[in-house]
Amino acid sequence: MPLLNERAKKSLPIFFASDFSLEEIQTLYSSDKTSAIYAKQLVNLIRLHSKAPVTVEKGFETHLND
Repeated sequence: MPLLNERAKKSLPIFFASDFSLEEIQTLYSSDKTSAIYAKQLVNLIRLHSKAPVTVEKGFETHLND
């Protein structure tokens, strides 16, 4: 979270990759009330500073640059 905050403050690119959707990440990191707040902030920060997600199916990685 501190790294994402600093990069966002300085308008630096943020690359985020996961096998989980943002909704799943928020659920996974919401183990208690305090964690739920951080999880929501994390997901909001990623959404705010990201473009439309790119989904890559297994085996098509080499076609990203086409």
